[in-house]
Amino acid sequence: MTASSGTIRPSIKLSDRQGEPQLSWYDFNGTASISGQTPVTTGQNGFRCDSASYPAQKQGCVFDLTQELWYDLSVANPDVNETAQHIVDAQEQPETTFPTWSGKTVPGSVTSGQPLNRVFHDTRLRDNNHAQAVRTCKEFFGADYASRGLDCDEYPFQSTTQGAAAQDNRYSARALISSDNQAAGRSLGQFYDRQRVLDADPFYVIVIQ
Repeated sequence: MTASSGTIRPSIKLSDRQGEPQLSWYDFNGTASISGQTPVTTGQNGFRCDSASYPAQKQGCVFDLTQELWYDLSVANPDVNETAQHIVDAQEQPETTFPTWSGKTVPGSVTSGQPLNRVFHDTRLRDNNHAQAVRTCKEFFGADYASRGLDCDEYPFQSTTQGAAAQDNRYSARALISSDNQAAGRSLGQFYDRQRVLDADPFYVIVIQ
């Protein structure tokens, strides 16, 4: 593919907070061709480059006009099947999850059309998300769930704007085997790094069934 035309947007700094990344974008229209065939226009695309300090690689670029999809979990994988099934239930049968209420919907699936947004800088929000989820786990799974080797899993994730503290009750909390929950959490962190999902970036969650 070759870029037939393109524009460079200026680098910006989102704020004066220490550690906030420098960002820049390049938008282009591309063409693809195979010898002896008519070239095909691929349409508008673009990429974003950043110098964020919190991913494993401190600098990198991503095609930011494409939808980011986290699809590393499978209900058939015994290492993360409990977390995977929890997400499936929250996305497809939200009224059966806790807290339970009629007409409940949960964001994050592609079919919902409502992506999740990563939270990195706002540690208070992340803490509040988890605290609310823990209250729900204690209410429905017993105050002693942690002593039974269980973690309080939450979807949407603690690290998203749409977490349990969003005050709309569009979340699910479930006590799961600790090793399963922590393995899924590591996978999510690897996705954030691999795809350079920065603070406020949107993404969808797909579980393989």
